[in-house]
Amino acid sequence: MDASKLVVFGDSVNWGQGLLAAHKFSTLVSNGLAANGTNLTVEMLAHSGATIGARGPATTTKIDGEVPGSYPTVMEQVALYDDDPSDVAMIILNGGINDIDIRVILNPLTTEADLRHDIQQFCHLDMVTLLTQVVAGFPVAKP
Repeated sequence: MDASKLVVFGDSVNWGQGLLAAHKFSTLVSNGLAANGTNLTVEMLAHSGATIGARGPATTTKIDGEVPGSYPTVMEQVALYDDDPSDVAMIILNGGINDIDIRVILNPLTTEADLRHDIQQFCHLDMVTLLTQVVAGFPVAKP
């Protein structure tokens, strides 16, 4: 059996914050693939506010995907995926901005050194941890 799912993990960008389902890029990717003969069912696990979560979530309360919240983290989204991973043909994945926090980025008192540290921690080290988890858990998919 060929893999038949497109799974979306991540934060508000992948969730498509504020967009109708038809305008979310996961739908656009799925439609583009279908136009070329590859039909994949989209499974949306991303949500607004998700952090990568290498050190755990800020909260453990799951809420509507439009409402920002760290839980489930992207790592938890991946770990909690309970369908057959060999049925996943493609993964759309992102994360990191909510770990740094836009308020830190825009704060004029944030030093360049602090920002460099946060970027190294979240957008590199934690992302490598996440990508390692995804590659190990989804042998057929092309993240």
